[in-house]
Amino acid sequence: MQNTFVFTEAFNCGKILSVCLESFHKHHDTKIHIIGTSRDFLEAGEIINHPNNILINWDTNISAKEKWSSGHQGTALAFASVLKGDLHTNQYVIHIDSDCFFKDESISDIIGMLQNGYDIIGSPRPYKNNLSGVKGLDNTPDCVSTYLMGVNTLKIPSYDFETFTRMCGGWASPTGHRVLDFFDPVTHSIISNGGKIGFLDTTNYGGIDLKGSKFNGFESNLNFDCGKKIAHFGGVGSGKAVADNLSAPPKGYADWAYYRWNFFSHLFFNTERLNTPQSTYSEQNDHNGKRWCNGAASLDIINNAKKDLNLI
Repeated sequence: MQNTFVFTEAFNCGKILSVCLESFHKHHDTKIHIIGTSRDFLEAGEIINHPNNILINWDTNISAKEKWSSGHQGTALAFASVLKGDLHTNQYVIHIDSDCFFKDESISDIIGMLQNGYDIIGSPRPYKNNLSGVKGLDNTPDCVSTYLMGVNTLKIPSYDFETFTRMCGGWASPTGHRVLDFFDPVTHSIISNGGKIGFLDTTNYGGIDLKGSKFNGFESNLNFDCGKKIAHFGGVGSGKAVADNLSAPPKGYADWAYYRWNFFSHLFFNTERLNTPQSTYSEQNDHNGKRWCNGAASLDIINNAKKDLNLI
């Protein structure tokens, strides 16, 4: 772990962070840096006092508060601050989303790949075989999901901080490649700079494989990222912020995130689940129409999650 900086961000989602930290510390003896505010740290509860937590308090960071009020702009600022700021001097960075749940040790594979010459590592984010139905990306490099990701910072080209922050968010693409999601421009810049991309096994780490399939042996991987070692829920931080009136992203995303937060909260905090609106699923040609896309989680989704997360 020498020369490696592990971090997460928990702005407006301290309660979600508590689930991540409880499971992370159960399976790792590793320092983890947490970007958030006093409010977030208090909301996380007693686990925040774990000796392997290193808190980075942004109470006085007005820019962060403003950016997080509109969603992922704040997350992009956190990424940029870690990867190109003055928070540390380590060569390697491992990022963990605060809505991850660890079922087993999940860091050593990334460390090993970084030490063996890979420069950007994570579960695949395929471009040619993307699930969004975007065409014309056959020659665009595949990227990685950021919920569990390793980066060799020395392979990131130099950019001014504002541009790099926008790249982290997916809003600027100096390489000229089309962008599907958060952080992809940085991945493309690393690849264009001679960096080597490495993909985590989706059976262990969940997500979508390079062929565009989420079939990995876990039924829940159709509904959120779920593998043998880790699960990632996606959107629940934004959903909690919406529920707490702390963020106002576009309505379509806000509704989707709010249903995801209700699902997560029911699983881990035993809150009442939403019965409406009814779950909606993918088209038949997309994973046989079985992938949860929107609406409240059905009982089948919930029961499969409890089984796959070893909660029952």
